[in-house]
Amino acid sequence: MHTSPASEPVSHSRPQVTPSTPDPASFADLAEELRIAVARINRRLRSENPAGVTPAQLTVLLTLDRSGEQTLGSLAEIVMVSPPSMNRTVSHLVQAGLVEREQSQADRRVTRLRITASGRSEAERTRAHRDEWLGRQLAALSADQRAELGRAAAYLSEVAAR
Repeated sequence: MHTSPASEPVSHSRPQVTPSTPDPASFADLAEELRIAVARINRRLRSENPAGVTPAQLTVLLTLDRSGEQTLGSLAEIVMVSPPSMNRTVSHLVQAGLVEREQSQADRRVTRLRITASGRSEAERTRAHRDEWLGRQLAALSADQRAELGRAAAYLSEVAAR
């Protein structure tokens, strides 16, 4: 640190940050805080699983319920796993009667995956259970905190869509 002629300390380590000049270090800190918080809430929500299926199987069920019929490859891409891994997961769900496979009449090489009525019930039950848990957590917050979280959720959705 150096002193200026007016004997005031001057720092040369970082420029002064104003609202119009964002600080990259503060972005990194915020990014880390958000990443950790989102990962924690995701892990906690995934643990709220009343179903008798694994988290990976539940992800497939919820994806098929939300996105509709898919091929194995498209489902693997959506869930971001390898096709062989997705095939194993889907096989367990088919055996449990939660998902069904149907070979395409137009192209026998293509197999479509569709959630069954039992699978849909399981997905709905899990969503309701998770929403109830999260609702209890939100109820413990102040109205201002809930409003702030509502705004943050909108921003996070915007970021995720990019």
